[in-house]
Amino acid sequence: MEKAGDILSKALMKAFQTIGAKYLPLFQGFASLVGEKLAKNVFIRDIKNDCLYVDVLHPGWAQALLLKRELLLKRINTTYQGLNIKNLKVRLLKQSVLATNKDKTKLETKSPPQGFNLEELLNQMPDNELKMTLKRLYQVKSKTDPELF
Repeated sequence: MEKAGDILSKALMKAFQTIGAKYLPLFQGFASLVGEKLAKNVFIRDIKNDCLYVDVLHPGWAQALLLKRELLLKRINTTYQGLNIKNLKVRLLKQSVLATNKDKTKLETKSPPQGFNLEELLNQMPDNELKMTLKRLYQVKSKTDPELF
């Protein structure tokens, strides 16, 4: 059985057969390039003009990443030939931005849409595997967060 992420990646690859598609493997493989600890705290924001722009959650993670800058650029260009990334720019996310995004998520999660019916929604989907995956995800999430829908 395929993971939901793999199914979505395939769908996105089909949808983005433009120039941006060449960067998708870098986004997917970023954790293996920087390591698991850094990957949890560093997020690719953009790639343009041969520069990789990333966001970090704390100045310590920015420092750790910048210490590995040359190695990271070498790994990217060796692993993903053709990207030709020459520079790395790091931006520290402000706590207020993070708090605002968390608050929005909580508000969205706790306000159920009117007339929501999971079975009705799933019955409209043609992919049975995706249906089952979403149904299991909903069941697990609703057990851990009773206020969800």
